[in-house]
Amino acid sequence: MSDPRTRRSTSWTIVGLLAVSLGVLLLLLCTNEGPLPTEGEQAVSAKEVARSPSVAAEGVREPVEESPEIVSATLDHRGSARILAVDDNMRPVPAVEIWLAPRPTHGDGYEASPPMLRGVTGADGAIDFVGLPDGKYLVHARHEMLVHSHRRRSQMLLAQPDAVLMFDGTPANVTVYLSMPVVCGIEIVGLPIFYESFYESGAGYHMPSNWDGKWSCQRIKERLQRAFPGSVCNVGVKDFHPPSRSGRYGGCVVTAWAVGYEAFRQEILPIRLDSFVGPVQVEAWSLRPSDQFGTIQVSVKGTGGVPVEGLQFAIGTPMAMWRNDRPEVHFLRLKAGEPASVPVGTYDLICEGDFQSQHPALSRRGLKVEPGAKTDVVIDSEVSWSRCRLSFRGAGEDRPLKGGMIVLRHLDSGTSVTKLVSHFDPPIELWLPDGEYEVRAEAYSSSPDMLWRHEDEVVRVGGGSLASPQLVAREMVLVRR
Repeated sequence: MSDPRTRRSTSWTIVGLLAVSLGVLLLLLCTNEGPLPTEGEQAVSAKEVARSPSVAAEGVREPVEESPEIVSATLDHRGSARILAVDDNMRPVPAVEIWLAPRPTHGDGYEASPPMLRGVTGADGAIDFVGLPDGKYLVHARHEMLVHSHRRRSQMLLAQPDAVLMFDGTPANVTVYLSMPVVCGIEIVGLPIFYESFYESGAGYHMPSNWDGKWSCQRIKERLQRAFPGSVCNVGVKDFHPPSRSGRYGGCVVTAWAVGYEAFRQEILPIRLDSFVGPVQVEAWSLRPSDQFGTIQVSVKGTGGVPVEGLQFAIGTPMAMWRNDRPEVHFLRLKAGEPASVPVGTYDLICEGDFQSQHPALSRRGLKVEPGAKTDVVIDSEVSWSRCRLSFRGAGEDRPLKGGMIVLRHLDSGTSVTKLVSHFDPPIELWLPDGEYEVRAEAYSSSPDMLWRHEDEVVRVGGGSLASPQLVAREMVLVRR
C-alpha cells in the first residue's frame, strides 16, 4: 500500500504542471505570436523581402520592422499575389510594368490604374501585391522590348489562356509570358508611301488580341519608323508552333503604294526585334507609273450648312481581299476638307471618333473612284459638331495629374463615352455634338486612400472649331475613396 502523503505530493505536482502549461497557453493567446523562426527561416524571409518589390493596398498596415532581418505585414482579410514575368526561354524579366484590372485595358492602363494595383518587377522578374480586395483581376504587362500576348499563351496549351487572378483572401501566383516581337519593314527611296499593308495569313505570326500586347507592338512600330524616316514597319509576335509541317515560319507579303505608281509587292521574312537593322529599301526608279488613281474628298456640313473641318475618316474596300492579283486598300485615313489620292476602286467610308462612330449619318457605302476623276462626298449631318478641349487640374497643384478617366454623357441622346487618361496635361481634345453634357472626372493621387475628383456637372458645348476649340477647364478636389 502506498503512503497517503506520497499520493498527495504527486497530485500537487500534477496540478502545478497543469497550471504552468495553462499559463503558457494563455500567454501565447494574448500575444498572438507563434514560435520564433529558426536562423534558416530568417535568412529565407529576408531574401524574399529584399529581392522583389511589393505594393501595399489601401487598409493594409505598413510593414513593421521587428528585427533587422524579419519584415511582416497584416492583411485585413485581403489577398496577396506574386506576379512572375519570364521570356521565351523562361528567364526572369526585370523592369516589366505590371498592372491589375477587373477588365481589359489598353496601353495607357498602367498610368490610369490606382497605385496599389501597379508596379514594376524587380531583378528576379517578380513583384508582390498585398492587401488586394477579393475578386478577379486580369494581369496586364508592358515592356520596352518584349510583348505580352494572350494568344501565344493559349498556344502554349496552358490551363488558363489569359493571365487571371482569382482569390478569396489566399495567396495567388501568376506567370506572365513575354515574347521578343518580330519585325519587317519597307522604304521607297525618293517617294513617300501613302498606303501599305502586311499580309501574314498562314505565315506563323499574329498581332496580340489583348490590349497591352497590341499597344506594345504599336509603340515599337512608331519608334522604329521614327528611327528610319520614310519607312513603314510591321510588328507582331511569332506563334508558339510553326504553321507548316516543315517546321518553318513563312514570310510576310508587303504591299506599298506611292501616288501615281503601281503597287509594289514583295515577300519579306520577319526577324527578331533585337536583330532588326533596318527596312528593305526599294528604289523609286524601279516602280512603274500608273494612271489608275483618282481623288476623293469628304466635306461635312453641320446644322445650317456650316462646314466642319478636321473630322477624321477611314476608308477601305468592302471586302479585304486580293482580286486579280492586285491588292485592294484595306484601311486608309483621311480628313474632312482634304483631298486624297487613292487607287481606282469602290470604298466604304466611316467617321472615326468616340461620338462620331455612333452616328450612322457620317458613314457612306459603295463610293466609286474613277481614273483621273475626283469623287466629292458631301455629308449633311443632322447635328452640329464642336471641337472641345478638356483641361483638369488638382486644386492647388502645380504638377499635372496622372492616371484617371473622364466620363461624358450627352443629355439629349443619352450617349456616354469614358476616356482613360494616362496624363491630364496636355488637355484632351475631341469632337462632340452640340448640346449639354454631364461631365465627371477622376484621377489617382499618391495617397492610396484619396482620389482627385470632379463631381457631375452639366456643361454646354457649342461653337468650337478645329482652329479654336472650346475650352472646358475645371479643378478637381481630393476626396476619400
